[in-house]
Amino acid sequence: MERYKKRYIKNAVVIPVAVAIVVSALFFVLIYTNSSDFPSVKERLVLASYDSSDISEAEEIEVHNNSVSRSKIDDFQSNMTFGNIRINQTDYPLIYDANEVNAIGKFNMDAGNTFIGDVGTAYVSCYKSDSKALKAVAIGDEIEIETNYGSFVYEVIKTTSADKSTLSHIGDGVGRALVLYTDASQGAGIGSAYFCAVCQFADGTQITQ
Repeated sequence: MERYKKRYIKNAVVIPVAVAIVVSALFFVLIYTNSSDFPSVKERLVLASYDSSDISEAEEIEVHNNSVSRSKIDDFQSNMTFGNIRINQTDYPLIYDANEVNAIGKFNMDAGNTFIGDVGTAYVSCYKSDSKALKAVAIGDEIEIETNYGSFVYEVIKTTSADKSTLSHIGDGVGRALVLYTDASQGAGIGSAYFCAVCQFADGTQITQ
């Protein structure tokens, strides 16, 4: 009787507990080794605060003689997609002033700044979890952009780092500049520095007054 009792304890208690410990350990190992592929901590925490169903799509604007009037492209709404950006043969949707959830998997153009293709510096960002192609760019690479108001080609002229105080000046002196930026930290979480690719307008639709 005692032998069967010991066998029961081994099969019903010891083995399941041991298996649970091993499975739990494997789970945390996988999370750690693949942490860079997951959205950051901040991205996960805000999932309950926003709904991605409010994304809208910008209407196509007719381009004449490869030019478009600036007045036709200044009515973008927050969380509105307006085209695509190609970086190292990888395409991403472009979205304007997206909230934390709607920006996942996309490149987000900052509100209140220069539009892509216009005079000045346009700022477009992505989450660290979507930054693999961006962080692989090199000087001389071309960035191809299709928007609802025209097509643009930019050339990467510099990759650098910046913080919140220097980011707004990172494209100074370039002319028609495009700054693509993302979190520069490694692993999970959010850092205080940005990886930046500074690009110069090479070809595309002309934006006029």
